[in-house]
Amino acid sequence: MYAISTVAERHNVGAIGYWEGTFEERPVHECGWSIVSGSQGKGFAREALLLLLAERASIDANLHLYAFPSIENEASNALCRTSGFRFERSMDFEFPPGHTMRCNIWTIDAASNP
Repeated sequence: MYAISTVAERHNVGAIGYWEGTFEERPVHECGWSIVSGSQGKGFAREALLLLLAERASIDANLHLYAFPSIENEASNALCRTSGFRFERSMDFEFPPGHTMRCNIWTIDAASNP
């Protein structure tokens, strides 16, 4: 995980990262991000995602990343779409436990250039 900070605003505006997980009974690398409400819509998530993808490509060009934003999260779905992710399908997930959330499943190879 990485903090997303700005020099101009001199504080953290969010976080981004990737981690090992399991999807459909196989190991995957999932990525995710979050930007505080007062800093959303300024391009911080996109810039951080592009940096994350570049870093991962330099380490393992074959790494395949997944993102699972809620179908209702228009900003994260747009970020996936404009950053080179490929839409696979929508699916119900239990998150948090006891709550069903409908997500879009997006994938990208770390070496892809948006």
